[in-house]
Amino acid sequence: KEFITTPKSIALQSSDEKFLAKAMEYLEKNIGDEAMSIDKFADSMNLSSSMLYRKIKFLTGVSPVEFIRSVRMKRAAQLLENETFSIAEIACKVGFSDTRYFSTCFKKMYGLTPSQYQQQGSTFQ
Repeated sequence: KEFITTPKSIALQSSDEKFLAKAMEYLEKNIGDEAMSIDKFADSMNLSSSMLYRKIKFLTGVSPVEFIRSVRMKRAAQLLENETFSIAEIACKVGFSDTRYFSTCFKKMYGLTPSQYQQQGSTFQ
């Protein structure tokens, strides 16, 4: 009898990829939490706030606040394309209590208001 002794291929991830995956997992789980703070984020990553700032800034080129906001805006864009929720509901789902501020942040990132983005998405489908 012959035995196959070839080990399975190993998928290697760098520590930076693991860090970003863990950060994204935390943000996905807490995206609707209006009270999410940098301190809570840092605690979940087992880092001090200043270390979190340096690491996120080094890996992404933006501050943790901007990183969180961009993740929230990307999720909001996905929800707007879905068209099953109102803009106020989407703002709440991504952690914004003020729909006006949500719209301002969204327009800054995408160049369109949430309602314009939603209408544009429905015209292409």
